[in-house]
Amino acid sequence: MPNESFLRPMRASMLAKTLSDRNIPFTIVTSNFNHSLKKFRFKTLRPWIRKNNIFYINSFGYSRNISLQRLIDHASLSINLFLCLIICLRFYSKSVVFVGYPPIEWAFIVTFFSRLCGSRVFLDVKDLWPDLFYSTPNRPVNYIVSILATPYKILRICTLKFANHICIPSPQYASHWFCSDLSLRQKLITVPLVSSITTQFSSRTVTRSNSSHELRLIFVGSLMESAYDFLPVFLALKHFKSTDSKIFLDIVGDGPLLQDLRKSVAALDISSCVCFHGWQSGVQLDTLYRSNQFGIAPYRNISNFRGHFPNKLTDYLKNSLGIVSTTRPPHEFNYNSPYLYSQYSSADDLIALFPTLISLSEDELASLAVHSFNHWQTSYNPHTVYNNLVDQFLSCR
Repeated sequence: MPNESFLRPMRASMLAKTLSDRNIPFTIVTSNFNHSLKKFRFKTLRPWIRKNNIFYINSFGYSRNISLQRLIDHASLSINLFLCLIICLRFYSKSVVFVGYPPIEWAFIVTFFSRLCGSRVFLDVKDLWPDLFYSTPNRPVNYIVSILATPYKILRICTLKFANHICIPSPQYASHWFCSDLSLRQKLITVPLVSSITTQFSSRTVTRSNSSHELRLIFVGSLMESAYDFLPVFLALKHFKSTDSKIFLDIVGDGPLLQDLRKSVAALDISSCVCFHGWQSGVQLDTLYRSNQFGIAPYRNISNFRGHFPNKLTDYLKNSLGIVSTTRPPHEFNYNSPYLYSQYSSADDLIALFPTLISLSEDELASLAVHSFNHWQTSYNPHTVYNNLVDQFLSCR
């Protein structure tokens, strides 16, 4: 969006750039409330405002990602969206519509309205709502929330049925949604989540400290309680703190989980191993990437992340890092370099893995860096991904 160039470009903005580069006219309909910054783009009491080819739909806003306030915001957003579609966008018939999922209500209204107008709908599934609502460690709470989420489940089923095509980030993602429904499986298109389309990268050589017993890890992302479990990582760092093997973790980002992470680091007495950098960008972020060897992705073991390949991991590949993650790599992942992708599920797994990663020679790390970047270039280059998606749009005309 305008004036938000400092934020990570999201799917819609990268797709818009590809459409613009190919001189294909398009209209963007988005929320007036910025999810990342938790503030409104424009101050207005009107249900929506239009700026050139962008419609900004108003809502109540929210302060926490997981909250009743957010659900109320999405409800108000959807009501205003419906009014906007009826009054302003009813003439956009026989077009191609690309809609993100979630929010559920938003996706349902857009797919239903678009099918009534004879448009082709590409539904972009990025998170498994409402499954994520009842994926907490507390089973009794999950059971109650699962029952309360029944209306959202119905909306999900209808939205998937209304869509002509369903975009998923990897072939294994959300398999439990589609395994028993052939009609839905036939709609699936794999569209990887990729990083910025505007920045050009070239493969880089990973530099190491003079110490032969040092491993450097980096995490970059929004620190959300619902997404990450850093405890196994911290316990592994604690294990190696008193040994000759030195392991360091750079945490780049901010969010609700940050204060808990700081407390855990202090309680485990591993402050010398963990450095919190807050949000970084540009040269500062690039320098951090260059000074590390592996990117870590401590996702929680819930359905929302199983079979997923989030854009965080493509960022790591783009920056020539090896990956250490709780998630399984896609079936098509390139294993030309050992330890390009290492999966773990516990602190013990990391304790067993880290000595092997520490023992990699400078030449082995350099080879890993080349293979990492090459795999990004082959499978997750945004120019290829979004041009292929636009080609799919054009084939529907």
